[in-house]
Amino acid sequence: MRKRLLQALVVTALLAGAGEAKATWHLYLVPVVLVDDAGEQARTGKYSSLASSTSCMDYGRQAIMLCAFNVSDVNDQQLTGFSDVHRLPDNLDQRIPIQAVSVVQAALENRNIPAQWVDNLHTYRDLLRITRGIFALLQRYIAVSGSNNIVLGGSVTLNTTMNQLSAAMRNNLRASATQLNADISNIAGNTPLREALQIVGEQFLDTSFTMGGITI
Repeated sequence: MRKRLLQALVVTALLAGAGEAKATWHLYLVPVVLVDDAGEQARTGKYSSLASSTSCMDYGRQAIMLCAFNVSDVNDQQLTGFSDVHRLPDNLDQRIPIQAVSVVQAALENRNIPAQWVDNLHTYRDLLRITRGIFALLQRYIAVSGSNNIVLGGSVTLNTTMNQLSAAMRNNLRASATQLNADISNIAGNTPLREALQIVGEQFLDTSFTMGGITI
């Protein structure tokens, strides 16, 4: 009798679990949207309502975020299908396949993230750590400059050289990099902004970080 009761409880538990959507953490590049937070406008990742929990990283005040979403398989498939979302593979230790290099470069460049350095010798973990360093620079820029203005936009592109920036922007970017303990000795006046961001970002290559349930 007791054995049959235990078997019944196990079957009941399995059937109950079968109806639940399993949520798993995945990484996405998503646009930024503004939401009301106690009467103030707060930035968050677009489609975050599809996730049971989120962890996002700002690219300064640019209109893009790197987000970790804890989502069901169904919602993951939905997110992957959106044209303004780029999903990162779950296996971060695989090297970027040759056939995927141009896809990754386009996904980054279309979001004003420099990608001239991306090749098939980098793993996706390398990609994310370097990108995190680039994001960190523009995050620090907000505090240093005291401004919420975007860095990349209007007349300023990734191909703009440092000496083509305003003196204030140039000095604030250098101060931001210095506060991050980045070596900027190789950044000169004729260095394009894309290369300056790469130089800073690559110095984060050996620094792990965590987003949601993912250690990168």
